[in-house]
Amino acid sequence: MTPLNEAAIAEQYLAVFNCDLRLAQSMAKLVIGYSYAFQLLGWLMFEECQNRVPNEHDLEKIIPFFEMRLFENVYQKTIRGLSEMDIQFLLAMRVDETFQSIVAQMNKDKVYVAQYRKRLIDRQLIKPTERGKLAFTLPLFDRYLDEIQNPDSLFYLGY
Repeated sequence: MTPLNEAAIAEQYLAVFNCDLRLAQSMAKLVIGYSYAFQLLGWLMFEECQNRVPNEHDLEKIIPFFEMRLFENVYQKTIRGLSEMDIQFLLAMRVDETFQSIVAQMNKDKVYVAQYRKRLIDRQLIKPTERGKLAFTLPLFDRYLDEIQNPDSLFYLGY
């Protein structure tokens, strides 16, 4: 499934909430084209604001709830379906998004690490952005990776 267009997302938020363009664009950038996140953020904003026009403060207020729902409903299930090496790749990528650095961090052969790169691209968790660089495709996924390493987090997985 291809990401949704950020301009189209912003237009939808504008139409539904009648908010200012800057807020609609901030919301669209936050979901980075991920359809579940687009729906979730819109629903949370609707619940927060009911019959009034939302503002930046409302967005800041719902972001922790947005994170919690994304992490619990999607990312926890996603990470449990990955291999140990897939997760090591993602954690290395969290530190530095260049393939060369990921190879060095994993301390494995370049060809060996490349198979995990391909697996994660095929699962649409990462994407190449420019020669030798990668990016996460899911909103706030880097924050989720921080949480799975934090022993005080609800999402701690011991990595």
